[in-house]
Formats: sequence, C-alpha cells, structure tokens
Amino acid sequence: MVNGRDEIIGISYGKYSVRHKQVVSRHQETIDNHAKKQGILILKRYLDISSPHYAESRPQLNMMLRDVQSMKPPVDHLLIYSSCRILRDTESNVRTILEILNYVNTVVLVTEQVTYTADDFKWLATSLIRPGLGAGF
Repeated sequence: MVNGRDEIIGISYGKYSVRHKQVVSRHQETIDNHAKKQGILILKRYLDISSPHYAESRPQLNMMLRDVQSMKPPVDHLLIYSSCRILRDTESNVRTILEILNYVNTVVLVTEQVTYTADDFKWLATSLIRPGLGAGF
C-alpha cells in the first residue's frame, strides 16, 4: 500500500532517435516487466522520438508535465529505461524535468536498477545537466 492506496501508480518516459526505432519496443518491454514485478500500474506512457535536426524537442515531456499537475491519484513512480533517456540533450528541458519531479515521489531507472526520491533525482539532474542551477532549482 502506498499513500493509503492499494495500487502503486506509475508513468513511464522514453526518448529515442528515429535511427533506433527498433529499440523502442524492447525498452518499453523492460519497463513493463519491471513494473509488473514491482506491482506498479503504469497509467500513461510518454515517448519522444527525436531526429538529429530536433534533438532537444520533447513534446511528450511537456505533455507529462501538464498531466502530472492534475493527475488523480498522484504519481508514485516515474519509470525510465535508463538515465541517458532523460539526462541526454536536456539543457533546454531541465526546468521541465525539475518541475515534473515536484509531482512524483520517486524516479526509477530500470536498467540501472536504481530508485531515487524525486528530491535526490533533482540533485542528480542539476549536478549532471547544469551545475550552475545549484540547489535552488
């Protein structure tokens, strides 16, 4: 039981290059298997497909922010295949990522088998992406 609920609520995020579309299903299958083992119900999947010309375009990341702000019940876990899926090409998206973390409890990096609290992942993101943001994110 999490937050007084029987279900653990999750959402997933992925970012993939148009050159590597074949890995999308494998990544999503890995996330789904992890969620099933942990008893996490994935309410929604967000998937940004990028091209070399628009590497920083992430419309699904922006949609995730809009959704989590009003999502009922609130999100327990944000599941991501790997840290590079969210931390790559994020200079222009760091504020969106940090804002999303205000609405989730934990971030699960599935292939790394690591779970961070949202606050810990904020620290990691600001340290790796843009050290100049500091702790005041």
